Amino acid sequence: MPSPSAFESLSAGNKRIATALFEAQTTANGATPMTLEQIAQERRSGRKWGDVFQAMKAQGLIQAETLGQVLGRYDRARHSRS
Repeated sequence: MPSPSAFESLSAGNKRIATALFEAQTTANGATPMTLEQIAQERRSGRKWGDVFQAMKAQGLIQAETLGQVLGRYDRARHSRS
């Protein structure tokens, strides 16, 4: 039986953060966006979410100033969709 994906093995709270980071990505400067699985893998390898956020920001994938901004936008977008 195949092992669950990194994303599937995350808790609900961690899935929310991974999805928020995934959806916050921009490719405006030609950077290759990370997949949801790659983001989850970073977390599973022991990195804190703040470190994952900073690394993505350093690559130009995320424009937000803080992880809190990313999560706030994600939560607001979800509320407007439901």
